Amino acid sequence: MVEITNYKIEDMEAKFLLTIAIAKRAREITDDIVLKGDIVEEKPVNLAIKDFNKGKFKISQ
Repeated sequence: MVEITNYKIEDMEAKFLLTIAIAKRAREITDDIVLKGDIVEEKPVNLAIKDFNKGKFKISQ
């Protein structure tokens, strides 16, 4: 399992926003994989979580 380390999640709205952001990023990753015809061993959701942990993407309201 991949853990989200860079975010302190205390309220339900923040958890919801993070979930939506990761889902959107995972869909972007999936679309890119399909367009390129790549084969990826790791699930897009795990890759999206890693992107957020590395600080590549931020959540803004």
